[in-house]
Amino acid sequence: MKATKPSDHFDLKHCLKGLGLFMIMSYTQAYYFCFYLTFKKSLKSLANEFKDAEDHQITDYDFFKDIDDPLVRHAHSLFSLLSTYFRVYELRNGLNDVELVEWDDTVESNRYSPSLFYFGRKTSYVKIAFAYERYVEELENSFYYYCCALSLKSYQIPLNMRTRLDYSATGSFRYLNVEDYEVNSMIELIGQLQEQHKLLKELMRK
Repeated sequence: MKATKPSDHFDLKHCLKGLGLFMIMSYTQAYYFCFYLTFKKSLKSLANEFKDAEDHQITDYDFFKDIDDPLVRHAHSLFSLLSTYFRVYELRNGLNDVELVEWDDTVESNRYSPSLFYFGRKTSYVKIAFAYERYVEELENSFYYYCCALSLKSYQIPLNMRTRLDYSATGSFRYLNVEDYEVNSMIELIGQLQEQHKLLKELMRK
C-alpha cells in the first residue's frame, strides 16, 4: 500500500473525507474492543459462539453498556463519543458514511491513524486491555495532527508542533488556528479523549 508523505499535496475536501473515514475506522475499532473484551472475560462461556466481531456483529450497541466489566463500559463510552461526533461532522460537511466506506481511501484515512490492533482467537484479555489503553492515547495524537494539517492547510507539520506535545491552550494548542471550526471542534474532542484516558488509567491500576 502506498505510504503518505508530509510533502503530499493538501486538498481540503480530500483531507476532510479522509478524516471522516478515519473517524469511522476509529469508532469501529472501539466497537471491536468492546466485543473482544466482553467475550474474553465477562461472557467467556459464549466465546465459541461469538468468535469474530464482523461475522457475529451485535447491532444493539447499548448491550455493552450493561456488561459487568468497567473496561468494556469504558470502550462503549468511547464508541458513543466517537460515533456521535462523526454523525455531527458528517452532516456539517455534507458527507455520507456509506459513500465514505465505498470511497475507502485507506491511504488517506491512515495518514495519522493509531496502530490498529488485530484480534486473534488466542489473544489474552490482558493483552487486549493494554492495546486498548495505547489506542486511546494514540487517538489524541491522531486528532491533534489533523488539527495541525487543517490549521496549516498542509501536511508538512513543523517540528515545534509535533514534539513535546502538551494538549493545553498554552501548550501545543497555541499553534492551531482556533478560528477554523473543525479545528476548534476537535480541540474540544481531544479534551474529552484526555478525560477518557485519565479514567482508563485509573481503571487499569485496579
